[in-house]
Amino acid sequence: MPATLPRPLALALAAVAGLAADLAFAPRTWWWMAILAVGALHLALRGHRPGFAYLAASAFGIVFMLRHLSWAVEAVGGGEWLPWVALSILEGLILGLYGPLRAWAIRALGAQKRPLIAALLASLAWVGVEVVRSNVPFGGLPWGVLAHSQVDGPLVAFARFGGEPLVSALVVLVAVLLAEGISATTRLRPFRGARLVATAGVALLVGLLLPLPTGPQSGTLSVGAVQVHVPNGGLTNSDEARQVTADHADLTEELVAEHPRLDLVLWAESSADVDPRTDPDVAASVDRAADAAGVPVILGTQEYIESDDGSRNRYNQVIVWEPGEGPVGEAYSKQHPVPFGEYMPYRSFFRFFSPAVDRVTTDMLPGDRPGLVEVDVERLGRTVPIATAICFEVGYEAILAEGVDLGGELILVPTNNATHGDTAVSAHQLAMTRFRAVEFGRSAVQVGRTGVSGVVAPDGELLVRTDLFDVTTYTGEDLPLRTEITPAVRVARPAGLIAVLATAGLGVAGIVRGRLTAPARSR
Repeated sequence: MPATLPRPLALALAAVAGLAADLAFAPRTWWWMAILAVGALHLALRGHRPGFAYLAASAFGIVFMLRHLSWAVEAVGGGEWLPWVALSILEGLILGLYGPLRAWAIRALGAQKRPLIAALLASLAWVGVEVVRSNVPFGGLPWGVLAHSQVDGPLVAFARFGGEPLVSALVVLVAVLLAEGISATTRLRPFRGARLVATAGVALLVGLLLPLPTGPQSGTLSVGAVQVHVPNGGLTNSDEARQVTADHADLTEELVAEHPRLDLVLWAESSADVDPRTDPDVAASVDRAADAAGVPVILGTQEYIESDDGSRNRYNQVIVWEPGEGPVGEAYSKQHPVPFGEYMPYRSFFRFFSPAVDRVTTDMLPGDRPGLVEVDVERLGRTVPIATAICFEVGYEAILAEGVDLGGELILVPTNNATHGDTAVSAHQLAMTRFRAVEFGRSAVQVGRTGVSGVVAPDGELLVRTDLFDVTTYTGEDLPLRTEITPAVRVARPAGLIAVLATAGLGVAGIVRGRLTAPARSR
């Protein structure tokens, strides 16, 4: 294999690698495909100048994002494909920064002929770009973070020590070492190739051997949950929304008839789209369920706010409903509404590109409280704090990390993907929920209105999984409650910031070194 591939071949290989990368993510979770895809991208970029490296890495990113974000077509509705394409190109172009940043970092340290150092620099550059992409623009989009593809692989065990930055970095490190090892072998350097492949194998082996504690530290909790049918793809009117809440109550009665010793009942995001705190009919349905269960019900609802200027906004909330008392404690309001889905930034500007902006009729406001709800559990004789992230927030590590750091002993992720149809978005979220379980050492429950729902052990094992559009009940019995603060809670965010700063610094150093050595090269 030549050290540097011809440009047409390199560009084609990068695009194919982008298509292959999506196979590593849910619903397939072929974790090893991420390693193969990034390894192929490395071979496509190797030896090329930063300008072409950006082009090739962008080809990888755009093809990957077009496939990975294909659910956006269904989310927008009406067959609108322009928002999906625009989002995929934007995210792909940001990911394309990996190409030149990697090249500049390797140049800055003169690591062109030191594959281990080059692999570490490539890992650093990838994480730096991922962190940027997950935070900008409009709060970022953490879909397609490499770490989330590893929930069924050995590298996920590192999540408890360094979160997404460490796991993504290890995927890239293993990928580059394997690619360099195979390349060295094909160029008749078998001993060097074997060393590189063995080094990559050590990382995978260590992941297999790392212990992931799962035992209870503060008791156990038995939860039950329900999943209903939602008409009209989730675009329900007020009467249909009331019926959806009543259906939750009906299924809860069936649930507790079969499992009478639950500590808590969980409903999904927007399970009461009409606010039961202001609507007597909806409140009656929730009361009926709570009274039948004899334990608190955690449910999702909307709180509408009339502003002084006459505009109407809303909060997406999770509330606790006690039998015989109604809503108790403070609600959790979603901190990170989805731009273009739950609120429309720069509405008049984006209307020039698509009339779909006006499908968001009521903008969602961000909450200002941490992702934590507290529930009185009679059997335990105490209040149990639960770290909470609503739907897409599961992709944002900081939200659940804060809830865990404040005492959350269990993770709850209520979702509402009824408008996403049978796309993979719910499976993506369940994979992220599994990753968070390992990262924070907590049991986790994802409760979807129409699925996919699941119950996850602290080591990421999927204990229960429902399918899309099932009308069903399910339980997580004797889930361990844990109080340990994993290293990831303290390390992941600073590590991501360090990766961004280090990548930027090495990038500048690589540019400067390239300028300084350019005359010598020309001579």
